[in-house]
Amino acid sequence: MIVIKELELHRERQIKEKKRLRGIYRDENLIFPNPIGEKLDTSYLYRIHCKALENADIPHTAFHNLRHSVATLLNQAGENQKSIQELLGHADAETTADYTHILDEMKVATANTIEGILQEILFEHTEVEQPCLSPDLN
Repeated sequence: MIVIKELELHRERQIKEKKRLRGIYRDENLIFPNPIGEKLDTSYLYRIHCKALENADIPHTAFHNLRHSVATLLNQAGENQKSIQELLGHADAETTADYTHILDEMKVATANTIEGILQEILFEHTEVEQPCLSPDLN
């Protein structure tokens, strides 16, 4: 899995950094510490977030919105709602549903599904003689 591979590479970089900063580095056994091994300060995390958005040429958005993006992308990919709920740590599915936004392409897919259903209904009824909808005035 790509995430596991990236985390392993991250751990290797961290080990090198610990050795390089032996006298300064405070190993608190964190996965994502600050540059000297301590818990990340929220202002530092915010700066990293802003820089990553800038580098990716993405308009600024709150860090918390990434949770909404993850929920939306997983939903779009067809992931089970209960799995998304557990991943995000929500107590109920309603909260998870509120996190999920509907993208335009998802609306198009829904419209296509409705079209398919209507086509099936029309096909089923075209084989049977249709009743006259207006009275015969002859």
